[in-house]
Amino acid sequence: MRSIWPRLTLWLLPVYFLILVAIRLVGGAEWWALQVAAPSIPLLLALAALSGLTLFWSALQRSIPPGVRESFFLRPAGWSWLYWPIAVAGVVSLMVLLHGLRARLFLPAPAGLGDSYYLAEQVPIFTHLFGYLDSFDELIPLFLVSRLYAWLQPAGGSIFDSYALISFVAGAAYLALWTVYLRHHSWFAMITAFALLGLYPAIQVFAGYPENYPLSSLALFALLLFGLQGVANQTRRGPQTFWLVAGMLFGAGILTHLMVVVMAPGMLVLLWMLSQAELRTMFRRGLLFSAGGLVVVLPVWVVFLALMENPVEVREAFVANPPVLMPWQWWHMDHIRNMINLILIGSPAIIPGLLLLGSPLSRWQAAPLREAARRMTLPARLMAFWQSPPTTPDTQILVWLAVSSLTYLVFIFTLNPLLGFPADWDVFSFFQLPLNLFLFYGLAIWLPKQAGHLTFRRIALALLVYALSIAMGTGFLERNHRENEQSIQNRALAGQNVLDTLQQLERDPMYSKGIPGERKKTYVRVVYFVVRTHNYFKTWPHPEAQALLRDLDGSLQQFQSLVALPEDDYRREIGPVWSELTRLNLELSKLQNKAALNSEADRPARAD
Repeated sequence: MRSIWPRLTLWLLPVYFLILVAIRLVGGAEWWALQVAAPSIPLLLALAALSGLTLFWSALQRSIPPGVRESFFLRPAGWSWLYWPIAVAGVVSLMVLLHGLRARLFLPAPAGLGDSYYLAEQVPIFTHLFGYLDSFDELIPLFLVSRLYAWLQPAGGSIFDSYALISFVAGAAYLALWTVYLRHHSWFAMITAFALLGLYPAIQVFAGYPENYPLSSLALFALLLFGLQGVANQTRRGPQTFWLVAGMLFGAGILTHLMVVVMAPGMLVLLWMLSQAELRTMFRRGLLFSAGGLVVVLPVWVVFLALMENPVEVREAFVANPPVLMPWQWWHMDHIRNMINLILIGSPAIIPGLLLLGSPLSRWQAAPLREAARRMTLPARLMAFWQSPPTTPDTQILVWLAVSSLTYLVFIFTLNPLLGFPADWDVFSFFQLPLNLFLFYGLAIWLPKQAGHLTFRRIALALLVYALSIAMGTGFLERNHRENEQSIQNRALAGQNVLDTLQQLERDPMYSKGIPGERKKTYVRVVYFVVRTHNYFKTWPHPEAQALLRDLDGSLQQFQSLVALPEDDYRREIGPVWSELTRLNLELSKLQNKAALNSEADRPARAD
């Protein structure tokens, strides 16, 4: 069976491409990843055919000659005078491409991009009224985009310009980090990085993305890349400095998005491996890591939670109210299919990439260790694994990235996508950075060291996998770049909603009287919701909306009668009113989707 396994894993590659073809042909909206990234059917058929021909061509089974392996797959590209001109030209070209394909499609969830449909209105409103839009989950990104909007708006800049500027700056920093890291690795590593973490779907966050994820993606990537360098150079760099800086990067990531906290188990595993399971060493280095994180996080939290004129409210944060699914919902077919879609959009190369690595990884462990493990009970195996962690840098890096990826995947498996997909793709795809780095490291750095497995066939198949990743990346960028009539109307309506909300609050005697504390922000959100809902159904009428809009106005009046009450009375009375507002929000959101679909269906008739 062991002799069949290497050939079987490779023969599954054309089968995988054909499965994607079948889904593209007969799959519906439930396979949203292949709809929004839209790899062409001719391309997928070509990849299936070429991978099949590659497997039949026996001459490609030969190992790559030592000279080629040394110069192209092992020697650092930075040794060549060509590296920096090529790297800089590549970074500039990719940034120009990302700017040319910047995100412009502006649609409501679930078809839109993240929360952009609401952020484009809420950030300007809250910036005008309170100085910035606050969220404990995304503290720094929302503050920065709010202040940037306040600086650009007098000169004619829009909220979209503010988000785009942050996105492009973060993208330039992301590519600069790649350029510095890759100078220590081969030309093949450069090609692999471009395909798996350059022009791939999640690069969208650095292409003018109107959401809060460019900075969190950059922070998480910096932490992961610093970890890779730290493991590779652990004999040359002091561990105290490494763990202190790693903690500071971790803390900076938490300030950009609390989802970075999910990296904690991965960092604990890395701490265990680099400390060689010595508890005293782990404790000492863990304190350094914690101190580095707290030095960054605590001062910022103190400023935003206690010293700001309009402090951030923690009660509404994701960490305080995580949208967790019930355990029986985890195994619903729709949920499982969404997880598959997330893997396809977050890491389109991971499944075929693991097929390429399957045979080498299966033979990686030394035979004596396998034989010894067979004679041990499961508790004994776990204890032995705890007492004898991996010691080689390659093993440590692959284990660390695998654990970090699995931690994110398990975590998002339990969450409820409140917006729906593909809109929620961004917050649900934090796993893609450690997972794609795992595949990058396995294919570009670890595999070339395995001389017996580095064949022309395996490299040719890897290039086909890279083509799939690039095709889905460019498809996703192009889809989000193309605007339709509804998107243009939505942009105009967003500006009108901001203006109307601010004008209504300016005329509102209840708001001008002064509402206590955090309740003032809640009042603004309710008024904004009422205004934008009325404006929406003026633009896209629906016959069932009128009765619900009257109920909405009645609920607003009830809310206004309670908002100035003392805290105890307010808490006692607000429950039924808030429940009614929530119900109306759900009902009106359904009608909004129907109205949008009807307007899309009517558009060709109106054009005629």
